[in-house]
Amino acid sequence: MTRMTRKLLFVLTLWVLPMSLHAALIEISSDTSLTGNGGFGSAFIDPVGGLAYFGSSTTFTIGTSTVSAVVGVNISTFGIVNNSFYFNQITNLAVSAFDQGTRFGYFVSTGSPAGIEAISYTSFFGVAIASTTFASGQNNIGTAVIDSTNHFGYFGTQTSPSIVIKVQLPDGVNVSSISIISTITLPSGLNFLSASVIDTQNGFAYFGSSTTPGAVAKIDLSNFTLAGPPLTFASGEGGVGSAVIDVAGGTAYFGTHDSPGKVIKVGLASFSETGSRTLSLGDNDLTTAVIDPTVSLAVFGTNTSSGIVIPIHLNDFSKGTETTLPASFLRSAVIDSVNHYATFGTYTTPGSVLKVDMIGGLPEIFAQPTNAIVHAGENVTLAILAEGRSMTYQWQKNGINIPGATSAGYSFIAASADDQATLDCIVTNSNGSTASALVTLTIIPVVKAFPNPWRADRHTGIPITFDGLLPNSTVKIFNLAAHWVKTLPAGTSTWDLKNDAGQMVASGYYLFLSTTGNANQTSHGKIAVIR
Repeated sequence: MTRMTRKLLFVLTLWVLPMSLHAALIEISSDTSLTGNGGFGSAFIDPVGGLAYFGSSTTFTIGTSTVSAVVGVNISTFGIVNNSFYFNQITNLAVSAFDQGTRFGYFVSTGSPAGIEAISYTSFFGVAIASTTFASGQNNIGTAVIDSTNHFGYFGTQTSPSIVIKVQLPDGVNVSSISIISTITLPSGLNFLSASVIDTQNGFAYFGSSTTPGAVAKIDLSNFTLAGPPLTFASGEGGVGSAVIDVAGGTAYFGTHDSPGKVIKVGLASFSETGSRTLSLGDNDLTTAVIDPTVSLAVFGTNTSSGIVIPIHLNDFSKGTETTLPASFLRSAVIDSVNHYATFGTYTTPGSVLKVDMIGGLPEIFAQPTNAIVHAGENVTLAILAEGRSMTYQWQKNGINIPGATSAGYSFIAASADDQATLDCIVTNSNGSTASALVTLTIIPVVKAFPNPWRADRHTGIPITFDGLLPNSTVKIFNLAAHWVKTLPAGTSTWDLKNDAGQMVASGYYLFLSTTGNANQTSHGKIAVIR
């Protein structure tokens, strides 16, 4: 394989959108010798080098060579790297992957058969270190994942039947070759693989098909076999177009080609569908996705004009506020999980690369505080979870700021005077403020009965008084066998030791239960009667 570099012109335009996600745009222009550059159908990110690389699916003729471009984008400054276009004889760069262990990037061409080339990106451009061509019939690679610990690549074909190909990749020491080790031909119904994720911690990879309904194959990486029957989605849940995985959360999320698109939630341990969310009208054809578990967020991109990015909250599988981008046909994406930016590539000519702030805009609260019912003197803890940049917090009681309550969580000792107080939290950043839900604090008084024990030799003619009752509370009295003895009228705080029939009760232990007017349990206790 040969390598050529050529510096292209580009236009950098910054777009700030007044929505929950903010975006910046690089639009790629091209010089006269490379008219038509675009079609960014593949991408990977090198976090150590601080660069993202987008592979072009368009081809050009330079001299006697047919070439495709790789665009390097600085993820911090969001600018194209000088001389950042890499050309080789692997064209139509539809699939790419990155080995974090070696920092070798891989671009795969479409075709019959397909080709793969490894490039060292320890410094852009590095060197084209190895390449190979897949075997006959191993055509149209549609997706790939890499085991960066053991340096294996797993490549799925967009064929019928589909094939998963296991490839030994350079390990950083032996870098001279890429070798195909084995293949799995998937069963009927798992055709045209278009998205995949890998769980190296537990030793499985998951490949999704773009058939209707969609289906997912689970591959056991320890012996490179199918780990049981495939998972077929429910009727109406179309083919898989994108996928992300939250290993710690034990869940994978698959975006479909439907109109509108659907996000299918799959439990990894059970390998079953655990949720399905249909998106809004126009959120069609989810062909790319990224995930940032540290902010509990996945973002799916549409293959539409104009492109739309849709956030999905991982904690409750809810849909956040979507953003329409100033570019079309989102077909590739990478995630900067340190700074919480996603970068999308468009399948247009000229191509565009868009940087999306996953936690931009107004603070968004996705876990609200809840009402509290406690006894006076007990500790109360309220908390929220919010997304946003440079957020500050201020808790309020009855609309008034609480001094020192400036964290996502707020703890305090409940007092009787706090009964029915309302509290909320105002979360603020440079874009504005968002208020949490109002919560109500209900204080349960500590009710005590006296005299206790009641003794006939000392207290004859003296009733038992219940101290600490809230207004309009009702007190019910039972014996130890839980048989009802007496109900005191609402607002009554004394008991004359008579049962409901007007007879004096015998010696023994009695239980009391006080409840408020809205039937919240307030307090209970035990009374001894000695005659």
